[in-house]
Amino acid sequence: MKAFKAPGEAGSRRQDVLNKGKKKKEEEVDTRSPEEIRKDEKRARIRARIKAFERGQLKKKLKYVYLGILILILDQVSKWYIMEHVMRPLARIPEKEPLGFFEWFFLPPYVFFVREALRATDYLNIVLVWNTGISFGLLGNFSAYGYIILIIIQLTIIAFFCVWMYEAKIRDYMVPYALVIGGALGNVIDRIRFQAVIDFLDFHWAGYHFWAFNVADSAVVCGILAIIVISTVKTKKRKARWRAQAKARKNQVYRYGTTGRK
Repeated sequence: MKAFKAPGEAGSRRQDVLNKGKKKKEEEVDTRSPEEIRKDEKRARIRARIKAFERGQLKKKLKYVYLGILILILDQVSKWYIMEHVMRPLARIPEKEPLGFFEWFFLPPYVFFVREALRATDYLNIVLVWNTGISFGLLGNFSAYGYIILIIIQLTIIAFFCVWMYEAKIRDYMVPYALVIGGALGNVIDRIRFQAVIDFLDFHWAGYHFWAFNVADSAVVCGILAIIVISTVKTKKRKARWRAQAKARKNQVYRYGTTGRK
């Protein structure tokens, strides 16, 4: 059986609970002045708007991340196709069938050499060049372990561009950043797998052959050139705006100042 509680005992406990609630309310009383409360509320609203804006900007930047991933995929797929379906038959490798893309990408890598060049057009040959240097075959004889140094340098550059892309407030730079990041990642993957980069595009004119390159090199160079052009144009516009503002301020001083133009 349940113990019987006297009415006075139950009422005293209820009163204790009410007293504790009153104490908590008294402790939670805001002692700030109305002006301070308004300022704090305004700061809170501004912080909320900034967070909402940053979330919206991150969502908008996702499409540029997808662009970088697309460049990376195109680069790797093009290298796989050239190596397995175009150059492998010329190398007379014992295996009959070429590897699929995922087999080629995930299985232990192998290297073969083909000296022949396939003529695609009057100005373009398809070749197979293992580039141990940077883009377009530069610094090819850097050192025996130069590929490790180049991997570290490229990863550092990629990290900088990722930070710039994350903090960028101007959309004009987003596509160039994505091109550079996607292309650089494609070449880094080659260096990790083959200790060299696969180059296969050989443009030539009047007997002069340009450096062999690939899709990743094209993306990196186009991105860098776009950044230079955009920066140059914006700098010129900014200087022109500054000159116009300085001229307007000068004319305003002459018009409303105490001393006129002599």
